[in-house]
Amino acid sequence: MVKPVRRNILRTASVTSLLLVGLLAFPAPAQAKEYIGIVYKSTPTVDIRLDIYVPSGPGPWPGVVLVHGGSWKNNTRSEFQTTARKFLKRKIASYVVDFRMACDPETAPAYGVNPNLCYYPFPTPLEDIQDAVRWVRQHGAAYKTITDKVGIMGSSTGGNLAMEAGVTGIAGDTRPDAIVSWSGLGDLTFEIRNAHNRNNYLGCTYAECPDSWEAASPSLNVDPGDAPLYLSGSEFERAPTKGDQQLSIARWEAAGVDTYWHLVEGSDCHSRECWPEAPEIVIESAAWIWKWIGGASPPAAHP
Repeated sequence: MVKPVRRNILRTASVTSLLLVGLLAFPAPAQAKEYIGIVYKSTPTVDIRLDIYVPSGPGPWPGVVLVHGGSWKNNTRSEFQTTARKFLKRKIASYVVDFRMACDPETAPAYGVNPNLCYYPFPTPLEDIQDAVRWVRQHGAAYKTITDKVGIMGSSTGGNLAMEAGVTGIAGDTRPDAIVSWSGLGDLTFEIRNAHNRNNYLGCTYAECPDSWEAASPSLNVDPGDAPLYLSGSEFERAPTKGDQQLSIARWEAAGVDTYWHLVEGSDCHSRECWPEAPEIVIESAAWIWKWIGGASPPAAHP
């Protein structure tokens, strides 16, 4: 039986040791730099952009691609600005991406979304995120980033995409080397309570195209050698349910891939809404990236 990590309890010794060292929480000095609106992929209809947040100091630092949520149809990379700045304090370089989505170009501007990013169901969003991972490997050295390994982190449906990226693509190229998922769905076919957003994202119902639904469900596709998973979620949230979270952890572990599950008990919080109840999630997430991307030891503090 899979046992979650309860709120305020850490059960992975290697992650705990990183946190206890206390070197991941030094302040972000003024020399940290932000690069806004860099094109990482050009298509005939739209340039797709990312923002880069680079810590101070010589580096190279662990790098992570940050993937926003929004039901695969809303929101922009600005959702992760606060998180990226928190990661500056923990010496992690963040690459916060936009990507094409299954949105309606007529309503997209109300959410700040470029209409040219719309009308793209699965697998296009995943392909864009995979290309972002490749871009960091190819260009990250210019931004003081480790490039032989790249992490990925997503929130809500962005967590689903982060998990999916971690079990697909090409190792050492488009597939990331570590996953952080805040309330990401692992199995789109499990406990379907409101199928509208899933139907829209996949362009069909489960009855019409079960193969596509299963292909977009990362916990159904994890294999040995795929990226280790940090997953956070709450006991009573609607999606992913506790059952879906448990399935993700069980399937990753069945494949022999490392996991860390932070379950916020007694709560229905979702993704970043869990911060007030479990602020340690951000610190654990940074430690997970350091463990798999930057090595087991955090850097010395810089003035």
